[in-house]
Amino acid sequence: EFVATCAEVTPVAVATGCVEPSARLKLRHAGLGHHFPCGGFSTGERRRAEIVQRAIGAAERHYRRRFAPSQIVSIGDGPWDVEAARELGLRFVGINEDERGRARLARAGARVVLQDYADSEAIRRAIDETDS
Repeated sequence: EFVATCAEVTPVAVATGCVEPSARLKLRHAGLGHHFPCGGFSTGERRRAEIVQRAIGAAERHYRRRFAPSQIVSIGDGPWDVEAARELGLRFVGINEDERGRARLARAGARVVLQDYADSEAIRRAIDETDS
């Protein structure tokens, strides 16, 4: 529901450490494929920021507009996602179902960490918090 809501009101892209065919298959099986028209996929990078930068470029081409770092909210579940967002100057919301995973996100510097995607309104509030 959260992804569908986002895709209705804002440009979205996926950034994943999976190669594109595998990622597209996973998204389709989860019923999310049509919500992600573009993205950045792994081609053997050493840094997650390279994949995220590729996703941003793909989004700019797909949506035919530029996105300033302050306009982008990266949502991730691992410390590598926090690091990539920081490196690229993006806003970040951590989401991880595991208590230890949430603690790792916080230790990595995530200011906003949630347990899951179930409460779309809580995620919207969390995104707003990244503005401050």
